Amino acid sequence: MYKVNNSPSLRHFRINQDESYAHLFSWKCLPGTMRPLSKKEVTKRIDSIAKAHLDLPDLKGHSLCIGGTLYYLLNTVPFNVVKTMGRWLSESFTLYL
Repeated sequence: MYKVNNSPSLRHFRINQDESYAHLFSWKCLPGTMRPLSKKEVTKRIDSIAKAHLDLPDLKGHSLCIGGTLYYLLNTVPFNVVKTMGRWLSESFTLYL
């Protein structure tokens, strides 16, 4: 299919195996408890990383969506596939490219 480097991700899941019932993107919030990763938690984490590195711009969800779109397009994933992956309903995302 399309070549996207996923080996670090797969290695992470092999090393950090958890209960089979756990959500794919879960994190340990308290000892012995798992919590699904939410958009809010991802945004908080990215925000804290950006603030720790003063040379990084303020990164929000919309910027990350456009960046992800560009990444896949540059890696030769067809336009209509990227549109579906990003759940874009119109062609408006082309304005950002």
